Amino acid sequence: MEADFKSASLRFATFTSTNLKGSDLNSVILDNAGLAGCNLGGIKNYTSMQLNEAVLIEPEDSPVPAPHQIKDLMSRVLTGHEHSVWSVAISDGAGIIASGSFDKTIKLWEIKRGKEKASHTSPS
Repeated sequence: MEADFKSASLRFATFTSTNLKGSDLNSVILDNAGLAGCNLGGIKNYTSMQLNEAVLIEPEDSPVPAPHQIKDLMSRVLTGHEHSVWSVAISDGAGIIASGSFDKTIKLWEIKRGKEKASHTSPS
């Protein structure tokens, strides 16, 4: 999917399992946004993209890791899930992100420190 966001400003947005390959993200502002399990490889243009407190949650063995240029723009890159992340929720004010993964775990992350705060594994 190629997307042209035309200078969009997205606050508290979450992108999960989104294929952004070939997308034009120039002049996009992501404010307190979460990206999880997204294909960020091959983004056309991100030279003016602003990532204000944006967080990338990427599995340790991601088949398509985000380019280092994108990671450098992120406030935090969180790794810890063993498989794809399917859902993300960002709290407004508490500084916590919740992520759910195909590895049957739910993790809570402290945004400011970029550290895992808690983890719960679903019984088989």
